[in-house]
Amino acid sequence: MSYLVALPEVMSTAATDVASIGAAVASANQGAASATTAVLTPTPQL
Repeated sequence: MSYLVALPEVMSTAATDVASIGAAVASANQGAASATTAVLTPTPQL
């Protein structure tokens, strides 16, 4: 039989870490979105 022990302090720390990772990803996504929306599609050369 398996047992799982979840300490509140450890869970709180993990939740904080995940939230900070999410904030970093959101910030990077916003920076990439503004950079990539400025890229124009190339015009076909005849």
